[in-house]
Amino acid sequence: KVTSKAAIPMRIGFAADNAGDFELIVAFVGPDFETRFMAVTGRGVNKGEPHYLHPVLDLPPGGYVVDYDGDGKESLLLMGHFSHTHEPKMSVEKWTYSVNGQVVSSGVDKDITEEYDTGVYTVQLTIEDGEAKTLSDTGSVAVVPIDKVPGCAAFLYKPPASQLDEFLAAPMDGINLRSGSTTLEPKWLGSSLDKGCEFIPDGRTNSIMESTFKQDVILRAKGTLKVNDGMKNNKGEVSITISADPAVQTMLRVNGEPLSLSKGNAKAKLANGPHQFEISWLIKDPESKPLSLQTNGGVAEIDDVSHSQQEYPPFINRISPTKGHVSGGQKITVEGAGFMNPDAVKRGASLLFGKTPVDYLTDTRVLKASGTEIVYEIPPGEEGELSVSVKTPYGVSNKKRFEYSSRVPPALKWTNQTILLTFDSEAPLKRKRGRKFNGSLTQGEWGPDCRLYMSDIGGGIRALEWISNDDIDEENLIEITTIMEKYPGHSITGFGFDPFGDPDDPEMFVAHAPMFQWGGDCFSQENDTAEFLGVLSKLKGPPNFKHHEVVVDGLPMSNHDHGLNGISFDNSGNLYLPIGAMTNIGWPACILGGLPESHYSGALIKVELRNPKRSRTLEWVDYFTRERIGNPNQLVADMYDVAPWVTGVYPYSFGFRNAYDTVYTTKGQLWASANGW
Repeated sequence: KVTSKAAIPMRIGFAADNAGDFELIVAFVGPDFETRFMAVTGRGVNKGEPHYLHPVLDLPPGGYVVDYDGDGKESLLLMGHFSHTHEPKMSVEKWTYSVNGQVVSSGVDKDITEEYDTGVYTVQLTIEDGEAKTLSDTGSVAVVPIDKVPGCAAFLYKPPASQLDEFLAAPMDGINLRSGSTTLEPKWLGSSLDKGCEFIPDGRTNSIMESTFKQDVILRAKGTLKVNDGMKNNKGEVSITISADPAVQTMLRVNGEPLSLSKGNAKAKLANGPHQFEISWLIKDPESKPLSLQTNGGVAEIDDVSHSQQEYPPFINRISPTKGHVSGGQKITVEGAGFMNPDAVKRGASLLFGKTPVDYLTDTRVLKASGTEIVYEIPPGEEGELSVSVKTPYGVSNKKRFEYSSRVPPALKWTNQTILLTFDSEAPLKRKRGRKFNGSLTQGEWGPDCRLYMSDIGGGIRALEWISNDDIDEENLIEITTIMEKYPGHSITGFGFDPFGDPDDPEMFVAHAPMFQWGGDCFSQENDTAEFLGVLSKLKGPPNFKHHEVVVDGLPMSNHDHGLNGISFDNSGNLYLPIGAMTNIGWPACILGGLPESHYSGALIKVELRNPKRSRTLEWVDYFTRERIGNPNQLVADMYDVAPWVTGVYPYSFGFRNAYDTVYTTKGQLWASANGW
């Protein structure tokens, strides 16, 4: 739903027959307005050109940082370290940052920190690979004063069930609610963290602002609404909508006066300029639907809705972790509000850690301090509990408990780094002899012979033997080339050893497929076939593992870099294999190779290795006619169904964009690490 005159970002993708600029006509169609058309310009690129690059510009949450200390400036952390390329054997080699059109950094620094005055800034990150191909990502970020923080302030209260209605209408006294002589303190403080005033409960837990309080609670939001002509109708009225799907009751005050709501809507004649508002939601049954304030003109500017944290008393939402080892060194994060303001900087502030006051503005153990977060490296302590609170000129916060224990893992500090072996993505392994293993390493596994095995994007596997904790036997490195020789062009992106096999004669299971087999782009009329080329193989015969056997072939694989990934085994010896998705959100796109999904893509596959009737090849039937497909084609795989006679190879879990590795735990749980979801 888009409110009137609101501005929202929109990505439009299209398939181009050739490189160049294209004029596109976009139609907007809806049930309650006339169809509208808009002309836009799009650019098509040749295969292998910058669309393989993926710049990722990470800006602060909400698109702003707060000048909590009131000096008129703040440091901005601009992050580009997640930027990458999908082109095999290529890497990002240069990151260039521009702010308001001026280059501020260009080189190998992936992330930069710069100090800026209060204001709004346009940031562009341009990445460059080894062939000087470039692509950019752009975003907007603001440095805002502490009395004009974007969005609305938010307070969660948990009154007794018998007093829910009473406190819904109770006035605020600082951050507390007061009904007669009874004061109710909040359980959680936060803000809407964005333009406007909207809270979207977590879709999985229904929690609000990451709190643990979600049922039979009062959410109170307040702030300043800066009214302009664009928010008014032809009668000079501002229409205000308070969404309240999960709320039993809703109340709205503007400038201290209650406004009557009819189905969440109210109208008020308000002069241009700032107006104070306050909203109460009484939430009894949590649902994953937004709670928000909207005007008929929408919220277009970052300061249309704002709030002040200038005189917040300190308040702790949570501490994580809540336990640390008695030897100290654990980093704990104190989250909340009111930790930093100009008065705290002038008159002092402290973290009360047990009986020890810690000046978190100067103490070297404090790794980060802002208005909402303190990161503290705990000192050694005695077994037992202590209280943690925060003190500023505006008071002392609520207390949280922390426990020192000898029964939790001690903190780890990595003190040095030892480079055992180096090689680059284009050259052979840097040693006097050896095969040309091209490409990057993809996975590592410890073998039953205590060697470290490493797979390669070029289809090879190396095995290294350790002499000591920081030295390897480089001369006796083993090079396993079986997959390279039998499947030229295949990349190994997953492998593992059968835990039920003979450790003196181990069996290695290898997942492999070619990457970018058909160019990594959309298909043409001349090139309209994409075979199922993914293979799960078994290798035997150490140390070179020359004996090869196909376990399952005919598996789907993308026309990009989503492959057949990390293998694990359960307690019965079944094998689990993740297969990456062909798309980002279910619809074929040229940037990911132009293939649709099939039943076995974007899923974790279970292979029953001990099942004597297990199928060795995936076979398919037409979804509608149920006829067997003689020559399966991934271009139309979304019209297929798995043949009913396929046995012992089936999807165990669906919906993973690109699960890269799996772990089966001793408790019988299967865990997967996924890139995107």
